[in-house]
Amino acid sequence: MRGDVNAGDDRTISSAKPRLRACGNQALAKNPSEQGTLVLSVSIAANGVVTTTAITSNAGLSVESAACMSAVVRRISFNTGTARTVTLTIVQTKQNT
Repeated sequence: MRGDVNAGDDRTISSAKPRLRACGNQALAKNPSEQGTLVLSVSIAANGVVTTTAITSNAGLSVESAACMSAVVRRISFNTGTARTVTLTIVQTKQNT
């Protein structure tokens, strides 16, 4: 996963990787050749709560997989601080199994 995040947010996002990987593995169980890139715009309030997630690009992933990953990100509790919007790029490959 890549994005324009600070170090604290990066650690927080890293803790969600197993849940994101589970979304990918569910997709791969249905379609073993599924792979692609999902780009999310994530708005985070000053209290660390995700207020919105928006799929800004989806190249190759199923609607279900993208929705699952977006839902995982929406449930992340980020560090408190200033309100911000970050862009996350999630790459799903066949090797995620």
